[in-house]
Amino acid sequence: MTEEHNPIEDGYAILHNEDYEAPYRGKIIGNEGWLFNTSRRATSLNGEWAFAHDLHFNGLRSKWFQMEPAAPEDRYFPYDWDPFNSDTTTVPSNWQTEDERLYLFEGAGWYARTISKADLPDAARHFLRIGAAAYECKVFLNGAYLGRHQGASTPFAVELTDQLRDGDNYLMLCVDNLRTLDRVPMRHTDWFNYGGVYREVEIYSTPEAIVRDMFVSLVPDGAFNKIRIEAELDGALAEARF
Repeated sequence: MTEEHNPIEDGYAILHNEDYEAPYRGKIIGNEGWLFNTSRRATSLNGEWAFAHDLHFNGLRSKWFQMEPAAPEDRYFPYDWDPFNSDTTTVPSNWQTEDERLYLFEGAGWYARTISKADLPDAARHFLRIGAAAYECKVFLNGAYLGRHQGASTPFAVELTDQLRDGDNYLMLCVDNLRTLDRVPMRHTDWFNYGGVYREVEIYSTPEAIVRDMFVSLVPDGAFNKIRIEAELDGALAEARF
């Protein structure tokens, strides 16, 4: 224990902080960050991930996402899960079908894995794309909060570039399937959100300038041999006109 921390006081504060979600309510991952994946080559992150279920959201309270590899005796109190010495689960999947004990579980599931930058293509930018996660997914890389996405059936993408570092990088996802009054389904319904990352997880590596969106139409002057292409660009050429 160092002079800066009192484990008992810190642990009490963590357990009784009922506004623990406040720092994560912003940074919505929406359609404006969407990355088209058609014809793009991807680095797959499917396979075995470290996993823990988290009934009381202790992971957000005690900031599991800031953990890096360390010996158990060197860990600072408190922690309930070591993502670098953990049970694993398969991605994509949902925890109900992976573990019968979690069949009716509602709460958070934490996923963690290491990404080596050397395993990624040499490119200017890197984007994480998740095919679907039920119901809300918060994304963390190397201890930094990158944003959250709501909606159990839709894919989403978030840029990793600024947080990637040479060597190993630590990616964590906090997924929860809670039924609430502002989610679908609500608390009283005839179906249930299975929880987890249940579609593919990939990293797309791109040049500095990328096409965010494109619309192709006929030129409205009766000349059927002409078309108009409108492209939304992101990056070095964002102000260019074609």
